[in-house]
Amino acid sequence: MVKDAGGTAKDGEALQAALGSQLKSSLAVSSNPAAGKTYTLNITAFASRAEAAAAFFQGLGDVDVVIDQVYAYDPRSYSFSNFLEEYGLDNTSNLSFFKNRMVLRIDGTMSEAFNLAWYESRIALPEGAVEGLARAMYSNASKSMKYFRNVAKGEMPTLLLASRCDAALPTCKISVHPLAIPLTISPTTDAAVAVAASQRSMATAVSVALLLLAATTMSV
Repeated sequence: MVKDAGGTAKDGEALQAALGSQLKSSLAVSSNPAAGKTYTLNITAFASRAEAAAAFFQGLGDVDVVIDQVYAYDPRSYSFSNFLEEYGLDNTSNLSFFKNRMVLRIDGTMSEAFNLAWYESRIALPEGAVEGLARAMYSNASKSMKYFRNVAKGEMPTLLLASRCDAALPTCKISVHPLAIPLTISPTTDAAVAVAASQRSMATAVSVALLLLAATTMSV
């Protein structure tokens, strides 16, 4: 998705080589290498949290944009200051993404109950995710905001309000029933196909029986 949005993902193996044995890798999805890897930094191997953060971000010195996924019960209260605190950074950092204020989060679209659209949207919209990421990475106001917000620039989550729904859904209103799914084949045609299939099966069975009978006769 990063590539589709116009970016290049950080080479995880290069980062692991820079940090050595302190950075462990594992498959993001067990038995599916195509899903990528998860990298975990062993913080306890460092003298302090600040030292661990310094080593980690030194390996990210050439990164222009980072995506922060630290959990926040109410994303509206999570700010750039929270990000700096969580990762052991301060206002003196010379990192590219810090100086250019390019720290993104995936809580840019959520419900009134703080449920993130990134995880709980009823319908997957991959094209919307790509557009939203491109908008955030390049500060392109011509693209729609979706999923991603730039917390470093003070962007707030967009709330999806129940009052904006213009159609009643079965889940929300008991008197509403799902729309019927039309048949792609008419009942008459469907029945004819079934009869034909049955006749073919019977013909095959008769043919097999005749062959068996012929074989038995020949052997006798």
